[in-house]
Amino acid sequence: MALTRQNSTTRHGQAVPGRNPTRSVGGQRRYSRREIDRVAEAVDLIDEGVTLVGVRHVLTLRARVAVLEAELRGAHG
Repeated sequence: MALTRQNSTTRHGQAVPGRNPTRSVGGQRRYSRREIDRVAEAVDLIDEGVTLVGVRHVLTLRARVAVLEAELRGAHG
């Protein structure tokens, strides 16, 4: 059985560091746009054959690069 994007996103959501959704009064999970984008990014990596451990590393490194790029822009701004 093939995973759909929705099933895959739910199943592999644990690959995303810091993913801890808030809950509505009725108990439903509530995700921010940023969280949804990160899970989609993880699913894309998994679809390319990256393991969950690899996904964690890639997402962590991408976040670090974004911080460093922002610091660099600030230093030159």
